[in-house]
Amino acid sequence: APSDAASAIENEVALNPSLDHTRFAVAHLDAPLPFSTRGEVYLLDLDEEDGPEAATRDRDLATLGVRLHKAPEDNQFDFDLEYAHQSGSVHATASALDTTSLDHTAEMAHAEIGFSFDAAWSPRLALQYDFASGDRSPTDGDNQRFDPPFGDRAFEFGPTSIFGFISRSNLSSPGIRLEVRPDSASDAYIMARDVGLDSTTDSLANSGVRDAAGLSGDHAGLQIEGRYRRWLVKDSVRLSLGATTLLAGDFLEDAPNATRRGDPIYGYTELTWTF
Repeated sequence: APSDAASAIENEVALNPSLDHTRFAVAHLDAPLPFSTRGEVYLLDLDEEDGPEAATRDRDLATLGVRLHKAPEDNQFDFDLEYAHQSGSVHATASALDTTSLDHTAEMAHAEIGFSFDAAWSPRLALQYDFASGDRSPTDGDNQRFDPPFGDRAFEFGPTSIFGFISRSNLSSPGIRLEVRPDSASDAYIMARDVGLDSTTDSLANSGVRDAAGLSGDHAGLQIEGRYRRWLVKDSVRLSLGATTLLAGDFLEDAPNATRRGDPIYGYTELTWTF
């Protein structure tokens, strides 16, 4: 994508200039385990540096993770457990004047347990908890803010696009989710998620809102979301309708750079053609 606003508004296309100076490698092992479970181990390695057309945070990060999960089945419990540890070095900003490497040590965890009922609409009720470490101090020469290298967050953290401020960075968030399948062509869910901060002095997830003094508390609010999907043409064309709102907590009301424009409400319609 182009880096200047005028080109973006005109829908122009440009290659990412940082690609020549970014290296990303993945090693992943996935294997079946007893009791219908699966286990995964992965290593993600990211190495980037400034180029002539793009400034970066010079991230040199290794992410080592493990995951154990069991898929949902009627009248059975399922679960999804994941933990990742991240280490390396990173600059605080992408400025060319920022030449200080911060020692980086961070972690994330995801825990989910659900039960699928053998009943009309095949309901599944699940409890979730997501954690991602935040930076403890902007002046200590270290960085503890977990950096999610890639991945879709819409299925856990709500719509992305122009709304999605929740990500796996400085986050402590329990939630409850109800999924249903009204018929073979459709599915829906509703979810409530409490959004909090791991570190009160770091910015919240993907929002950019921060209180460096840590005086605004650690409760960002309650997010409520729902989505309905239906195959209009089986395995080819699917319609999605969704909406979400965030009931702001003390942090999003009191932080120095909070917008204080009220609770956002976001809705979307999506038509996907798979071919």
